[in-house]
Amino acid sequence: MIFHTSPMVRNGAGFRAGGGQIEVVTSYVYLGVTFTSLPGPFSMRQVATDRLTRGYAALAMLERRCHQAHFQEPRTKGWLFDTLVRPAMMYAATVWAPGLTVTQWSAIERPQVRMISRLFRGKQSVPHDIIRAELAAPPMAVEALFQTICFIQRIRDLPTDRLTHRALEASIQISELGYERAWYTQVRVWFDSHGLDMDRLPPFQYDPDSPHIHLSRRERNVVLRQDLWQLYISQTWHTPHMGSRLSHYRDQFIDILADGFIQRPRYMDTHMPHSLRVAIGQLRVSSHRLEIETGRAADIPREERICRVCTVEMEDEEHFVCRCSAYDGIRGRYETLFAGQPTLREIMDSRDQRQLGRFLLEIQSHRDSLLQPTVALHTGGRQSQLTDFFIPRRAAALPPSAHIPSGVTLQQAQISRARRRPRDIGYRAPRLHRHQIAEIQACDHRAMEERRSQMMADPVAAIRVALTPPPPMYHILHPTH
Repeated sequence: MIFHTSPMVRNGAGFRAGGGQIEVVTSYVYLGVTFTSLPGPFSMRQVATDRLTRGYAALAMLERRCHQAHFQEPRTKGWLFDTLVRPAMMYAATVWAPGLTVTQWSAIERPQVRMISRLFRGKQSVPHDIIRAELAAPPMAVEALFQTICFIQRIRDLPTDRLTHRALEASIQISELGYERAWYTQVRVWFDSHGLDMDRLPPFQYDPDSPHIHLSRRERNVVLRQDLWQLYISQTWHTPHMGSRLSHYRDQFIDILADGFIQRPRYMDTHMPHSLRVAIGQLRVSSHRLEIETGRAADIPREERICRVCTVEMEDEEHFVCRCSAYDGIRGRYETLFAGQPTLREIMDSRDQRQLGRFLLEIQSHRDSLLQPTVALHTGGRQSQLTDFFIPRRAAALPPSAHIPSGVTLQQAQISRARRRPRDIGYRAPRLHRHQIAEIQACDHRAMEERRSQMMADPVAAIRVALTPPPPMYHILHPTH
């Protein structure tokens, strides 16, 4: 195969090898990259888009299988993502990853973030770093850096007369001439943005030239992944300047070990119902309806986001779980969680994560009942009676003698319905027993005999019977009519 953009080659020239004609093409695919003769500058944007499409397709298959099996175990689902989705997305990342912009990298990271956020139904506004920290999962950029560094190290170890080694040397020479679109130039700029030096690439934990340390390629790759993962954690969570959400999550929830790795939260390693995991996860990632978050969306100053239940202080996660007086009775029933006046971090790190999830669900339900009671309006003769029944009414707007009926509000019913486990099949109609079918057929025969006798006795009655609709079960026993 010969690839060329010249019209002379495409129109008249012929090439032969081994007694056969060599095909001349205008485009071909190599390492997932489509090279074409279309006019305009060559860009890796379309390559990244194709990889993203493949990743979403693999993720959709994974989510469909998990949905059919009612499976939402976080650790195994993360392993399935690394096995099925990550290779489909990061195929040949060495070629196309260095030339992507920050916006394009954000799109590449989104499938992994969506998979993790579905485990606890996190909002889209939660930062990606927080979502990934809940499963202690490295970003896709770490995998791309790993592939690129391994590729460069393998080329450097090749003999100098190999074509791949000569190609790398040519790319280095073009980069030194100041050509910004050269592959080596893009890799160097990309490494600089992640704190890596092209002259001193990881792994950093040992000297590859040391005569006393001999590591295989597989062992070196393990050390390389660990170095890149630690470098990302250091750059993300040990910087003095970060947003309020990231700093709050770092101070209250994330657990970084002494060796620099992120410890996966206990609730991700505990077998529990999905509703309990949602309650814990949403509180950890600030994907809740407390005033600290709703006030942020409404652009209310932080000191004015007062708790609407007790009206004492700002309603943040620590006030909601530890200090609000409206939930003192509920805390008394969970003595093991609140023994010795623990902090919020100690409560969220407790050994019994199921009990923690039940406690959070109970205080959330109690808060909703205090802030959003409903009143049934019994008015007669109006079309809007059913709609008015579900209109929420504030407790302050009710007269002193008004009675709030006990039961489930519309919002609580929607929340309970959303927490149910989905079924992989639709609704199945109940089957009729044989004796029930026989009774229906006997009733149908009697009704038909009565109609025939009326038609034979009186012609007027025959016309009346013909104009009357069939019996209720007629369409079941006679579906063709």
